[in-house]
Amino acid sequence: MEQERNTYQNSHDDMEYKIDDMHRFNPVHVELEFKSTKDWQDSHKEVLVGNKGEISWRIINKYASFSRMNTFIYLSKNGERLFSQNTNQSIGEEIEGQMTVYFPTTGKKRFELFAGIAGYCASKTLEIEVVDSAIIHHFSADAYALRRNKGEISKLRWNIENAESAVLFDGEAETPIQLKGTLNVAPQDTTTYRVTALSKDGVRTKTEEVTIYVCDAGEAVFYADQYKVMPNTPVTLHWQVDNAEWVFLNDKNVPLVGEEIFTIQKKSIFTLKVKDDLGVYAKQVEIDVLSE
Repeated sequence: MEQERNTYQNSHDDMEYKIDDMHRFNPVHVELEFKSTKDWQDSHKEVLVGNKGEISWRIINKYASFSRMNTFIYLSKNGERLFSQNTNQSIGEEIEGQMTVYFPTTGKKRFELFAGIAGYCASKTLEIEVVDSAIIHHFSADAYALRRNKGEISKLRWNIENAESAVLFDGEAETPIQLKGTLNVAPQDTTTYRVTALSKDGVRTKTEEVTIYVCDAGEAVFYADQYKVMPNTPVTLHWQVDNAEWVFLNDKNVPLVGEEIFTIQKKSIFTLKVKDDLGVYAKQVEIDVLSE
């Protein structure tokens, strides 16, 4: 059997565990994970500067020769010791641990976990990129569809974090904006608004878009030839509607343009309902009956 050589050096603050040749069967199984305390950015290995997270590990002893064996655990970040421990571990037993790590500076952070049992060693490496990237928490509109020439407005809302600056593009020009704010808009045509946030590193950007659709409104004219009548008096209702899918008069489907005669015996309210591209609206005519 091939001669195996291990070098094991221990000091109070640092540990080197060097292995020249590995056994064919390694009974040491290690796992290393990281979970951010805030939402991830582009991937699970990217975290914002200034945030913190949890490093967790799990070590399993698969050595079958002894009931309990000494296990050495060593965790480092960029070559500097974060955690080390000597403990006894039974066959099949799992050792789990975790610690909170902070990221005050940007750059790549390399975490390495070493575990040694009876001359065997296993390691796990995890690299995390700490970035200075902007976050657009939300960019939204109160109304995503408006009727043209009706004076309707929509309010844009946004909330941006960790950005050097931000701009709003309204389809024609960019305007600097605060990182958190609102803006009333009344486009006359369908418009896509875009928020762009520049990260503090001056390079990375984040972008979100909102589209507000503008449609032609159904123009409706609805009136009566008289509004105050004696009982049993005929009244003619007139209507003319443009840009509509359908029109109902008191729940009766009618053409876009028309008139109809009603004999009024008591106070009456007539409702003209119109459906255009953006929904249903109504107009009413009220006829009063005079006392004899």
